[in-house]
Amino acid sequence: MQFEEEILIPKARVKVVLSMNTLLEKENAKIEAVGNLIKIVSDDALILAIAKNIVEAVGRGFEPGVAKLLFKDDFAFEQLSIADYGYKKPNHLKRIKGVVIGENGKAKNIIEKRTGTRLAIYGKTVSIIGKHDAVQKARHAVEMLLTGRRHATAYRFLEKVKEFKGAE
Repeated sequence: MQFEEEILIPKARVKVVLSMNTLLEKENAKIEAVGNLIKIVSDDALILAIAKNIVEAVGRGFEPGVAKLLFKDDFAFEQLSIADYGYKKPNHLKRIKGVVIGENGKAKNIIEKRTGTRLAIYGKTVSIIGKHDAVQKARHAVEMLLTGRRHATAYRFLEKVKEFKGAE
């Protein structure tokens, strides 16, 4: 039985997604594109779900090398819509993306280093790839910034989580 899924991705990312076809074929999944609609086909429902996450991750700004980490069992992909936090106007989106990225990428880098995850801020989303528990910690830190908390508060949260993990 064949399973299939269709995903819309930004036109600017279609070529990058199609460049992953060989990698996905090795895992028994195939992708085709019609405009910016990507069709994923596989005989295995689990592989299809993973391939869908990989295509979505690349569509949201991740490099294929980072996205393929999702083939590992302990890695997860999470996507946050900035609009869900009330930022819908173009100026607000630009400003809040700047808050999450930080000056010269500082905030993004700190979240990535302290959680061991990778972040991509693209369009109206913030996406996270990493180990399951680390993704949840990074998500919480990003949500803190999206809800108006100060950078220092988010960094303190990440430090406390790190200390708590070390105490176990």
